[in-house]
Amino acid sequence: MIIVLEKRSDFSGLIRYCARPKLNDVNNPEKSIFIDTNLGARRTEKELISQFNRLREERPDKGQTVYHNILNPAIRDEIERDKWSSILEFYFEQMDIDAGLYPYVSYLHKNIKRPHLHIVVCRVGVDGSILSTTDNFRKSIIAGARIERKFELMPACTKYLEKLVRKDNKWAELELSRLDEFGKVG
Repeated sequence: MIIVLEKRSDFSGLIRYCARPKLNDVNNPEKSIFIDTNLGARRTEKELISQFNRLREERPDKGQTVYHNILNPAIRDEIERDKWSSILEFYFEQMDIDAGLYPYVSYLHKNIKRPHLHIVVCRVGVDGSILSTTDNFRKSIIAGARIERKFELMPACTKYLEKLVRKDNKWAELELSRLDEFGKVG
């Protein structure tokens, strides 16, 4: 599971893309599948953008309030929709994202050979707090390795941790030794 992280300042273009990506595979009509949001019943793109922007306006001092996370499993990993929901919940837990505090929406994209999950999170919480993204590169590698272990996926992040251990990286060594705590699901 490779995880890509980026911060942005605009919700509208990203949410539109997540809901309606460009289609590379004309034989696949299900190019984008809504997975989850904590904003109540499924909302239109316009409603989502409006809600995210309202929160962003509460903290004009913070420029990059959009947090875009992309979870990319290996091509050989076949993940059903229900499993994606479980992965999303586990990922938030591992990345210290409080789903009750920070609004989010997620879409599964099937517009390339490898289905992947886009998660858009508002870094401004409903209480006005700001979601910290400090040290998220390291946390994303650890989260990816734990997801691989727990959900029996191909070990891309785990292999990266092993590579860092060979370079005498102490936090990678510690996290690699802890992976067994995140045994397989069910």
